[in-house]
Amino acid sequence: RTDLSKQWYQRRVPITAGDYHMALSCIEHVQFKDKDMMALVPACQITANYYAGFAYLMIRKYGNTIQLYQHILGYMQRTKQFFQNRSFQADDINKKNEQMLALLAIASTFCPLRLDESVNIQIKEKQGDKVARIQHGDMAVYDDLFFSGCPKFLSPVVSENPTSPFGSSGPRGLQLQVFKAEVEQQRLIPTLRSFLKLYTSIPISKLAKFLDMHENEVRCCLMAFKHKKEKSTDCDSALIPLL
Repeated sequence: RTDLSKQWYQRRVPITAGDYHMALSCIEHVQFKDKDMMALVPACQITANYYAGFAYLMIRKYGNTIQLYQHILGYMQRTKQFFQNRSFQADDINKKNEQMLALLAIASTFCPLRLDESVNIQIKEKQGDKVARIQHGDMAVYDDLFFSGCPKFLSPVVSENPTSPFGSSGPRGLQLQVFKAEVEQQRLIPTLRSFLKLYTSIPISKLAKFLDMHENEVRCCLMAFKHKKEKSTDCDSALIPLL
């Protein structure tokens, strides 16, 4: 039990401190299968996969987040009865389910991949109104989804001034700023994607008229779209813990 707690501590702390690459390197060789110590504790599997998925989201590997959360949410559906019989774990597991659905709603807007029907139904039930507002251009909804799904964060430094260096909202607000910077970069991509689906080829001048933008700005958006798409769909399955 001591070894398990130590391993989990090493994986969780980098994420709460905002060091997502370090967190993922800690789980690179972990496999949640067979008779592995962590595989024997379902709550540990769920929590570890939740943090791994959040780390992928923050390093813009949305395809990994979607693949991982679909897998673990399906696992939670299959083991629901197990946790209902353990009241001391049920609340925490239900909270993790809500958090993953919120983060999955974010990831699926940035990287629209086909979702399992059962997972899609859960998102529509829990976050359907917020997803609809995003589709209508309400960027403020991302803040609500992020705060609903993110873990608690730790400050990597100690300051006598509680408002410094992270502002009044602390390290949580700092991580939100990082996330919102990415949201701003992705702001026009859904609209751009919708136009590109309608045409096999289209001149930049015509696309610029549709978007009411200058041609040079459209070129920049297309390059950003290409970069974001390659990054978000780069699923490195070797880093994804398996159940």
